[in-house]
Order: sequence, then structure tokens, then C-alpha cells
Amino acid sequence: MLTIKAADQYNVVYTGFNPSNLKRAVWNLETYMMQASINYERTFGNLHHVKGLLLSETTKENYRELDGFREFAIDAIPELDNGNDKNKTNGGNSWQEGRIGYVGRVDYDYAGRYLVEFSFRYDGSSKFAKEKNAGASSPRCRQDGALAKRHL
Repeated sequence: MLTIKAADQYNVVYTGFNPSNLKRAVWNLETYMMQASINYERTFGNLHHVKGLLLSETTKENYRELDGFREFAIDAIPELDNGNDKNKTNGGNSWQEGRIGYVGRVDYDYAGRYLVEFSFRYDGSSKFAKEKNAGASSPRCRQDGALAKRHL
């Protein structure tokens, strides 16, 4: 209960908590993701067959937070800017992170007899140190002579 006297003087008769308090926090998390792929396949002169694939994925996250705390001698208007100066706090936090990755493969065969396949992968992340935040895995190359033996 609050008793108001003349000349804007306040006399606090009872507050449920002594002193009452308020903490407010606001946060925002934004996440963006993009995925893309490209396929290619073509046969040249009925002998040379080429096929390729490239995949990509990118993710970015942004986080922001803001908070404040105040104690109140009067409960009537529980807004942060109406609180006492004693024991007031405010804070905030933010971070960003991102990842990117590429995967690819190229296949070639000659007359359905000889096959060569090459694949690769490249990944990057903001979670690692700047000098080591991206890298490629070892490319792989495969040849298949078994196809040629079957046709001889």
C-alpha cells in the first residue's frame, strides 16, 4: 500500500519485498544457413564421360544480450529507470560464429573401361584460432583397372 501526501512526498506503508526488485533481460539469436550444390555430367565423342559434383554449406550465428537490475523503494512503477541507484547493475554479452564447408568430386571414364575419381573437402570454422581456422582434408584419387580387365 502506498500513501501519497501533498507536495509529491511518498510514504511507503508496505512493500511485499523489502526492497522489491526487478531484473529484465533481452536476448536475440540470429542464425543464417545457406546450402548450394552443382552437378555436371557430359559425354564427349561417346568415349569420354565426365561427371562432377560441388557442394557448399555456410552457417553464421549472431547473439546479443542485454540485462539490467534495480531495487525499488516504491512498487508502483516497476520499470528499470524508476529504480534506486543503490545495488543497480547492468550487463551484456554478444558473440558471432560461422562455418563454411566445400565438398567436391570429379569422375572420368574412358569408354567405360578406365575410371579415375578425384574428391576433396575444405572446411572452416570461427571456433578455431585464426591461423588454423580452415583447412582441406587430403584429396583422394582412385583408379579402377578392374573395369579394363573385364573387357579384355
